[in-house]
Amino acid sequence: WPAWWFAWSRRTRARVRRWRSAWPFDGACVSPLPPPEGATLVVGGDHGTQPGKQRFVVTAILGAQSDRPRVWFLAEWAPKDYSTPEQDAVGVLQMLASAGLAYDHVDLWVADRSAQTRDALIRKSNGRLRAELARALHRPEGGLKWISTPRKYSGSVTDGYALFNALFARRDGSEGRPHALIHPRCTALIEACRIFAGKEREPAKDILDAARYTLEVGIQRRDWLSAPTSIRY
Repeated sequence: WPAWWFAWSRRTRARVRRWRSAWPFDGACVSPLPPPEGATLVVGGDHGTQPGKQRFVVTAILGAQSDRPRVWFLAEWAPKDYSTPEQDAVGVLQMLASAGLAYDHVDLWVADRSAQTRDALIRKSNGRLRAELARALHRPEGGLKWISTPRKYSGSVTDGYALFNALFARRDGSEGRPHALIHPRCTALIEACRIFAGKEREPAKDILDAARYTLEVGIQRRDWLSAPTSIRY
């Protein structure tokens, strides 16, 4: 088994459940307010070969190098059925268009490791997604941005959900606006935030992972990369 698999230990599950039980997600976290100009745009994906498992999220991050980042989850691609890599590419571009964005607006791309069925007849990967995006855009693949793979380490899952928790908990101003806002069009992500119970194989975790990857890649402070809990709230 790869080392990251063991990160989902009994202690990890307990920590995620504890954070979820105190997760300050409420109606104030859902807002159509747009991000300001200058925010970093990140697309994150969680590959899946089963129906309803493929998930993508586009996120805007402001103050990526500060200890008070702000985040806007702008749109999602969350098909209910099985999707092919070709459909994923078209879906991602439609996701961007729903937020008034295009491929060239995106600064960073990240998606999970390859996934395939047991018979290896169906395979999802960052390379295949990039190739299909190039085909859909009628561009050479070499001219498209690289799609990175999220960094896996012991505790990466709990660190990511701790950041989620902190962003939702931080409230500023008289309106008490959280530092993480989810656009109402992101119905799957909103529902996942409401029902996620911290279980490893819970369906809600797929889109939360896609969103989590955008945070881990988009927040660029070096001390965050080495010690994610240095984000202070």
